[in-house]
Amino acid sequence: MASAREVWLFTVVMERKQACEVDHAGELVHPEWCDLERCEALPPGRKDERRWWGEHRSAPVALEVPGDLYGLARTGAVWLSRSAAPWGCETYLRVEVGGHRSAVPVCTARGVLDRVGGLLAVAVGEARW
Repeated sequence: MASAREVWLFTVVMERKQACEVDHAGELVHPEWCDLERCEALPPGRKDERRWWGEHRSAPVALEVPGDLYGLARTGAVWLSRSAAPWGCETYLRVEVGGHRSAVPVCTARGVLDRVGGLLAVAVGEARW
């Protein structure tokens, strides 16, 4: 039986980086999760000196942080983003709470959430409600 670390490493290795796709007409193809109103991806062949090829961005999801978790603000947002560069790029989970931003590759975030979810499931199973 594989250890949790081996399973996690396999998951990380198997996570595919996504290249920016174009259709047969040369138009930019957006990921399913991309919110076109927030998307900053530039059309193929264009490059902005500041942002290079821009990035695909999902709609934000409100994040409610219960209590006072290490002095952080109690509300924030999370969203997905991926560079629109023509080579393979990772998708990131972006987190903003109290004006502070962080970015985690989705394969890493998924592994962390899986482990935390398992821990919470054990705790909920033991709770007497």
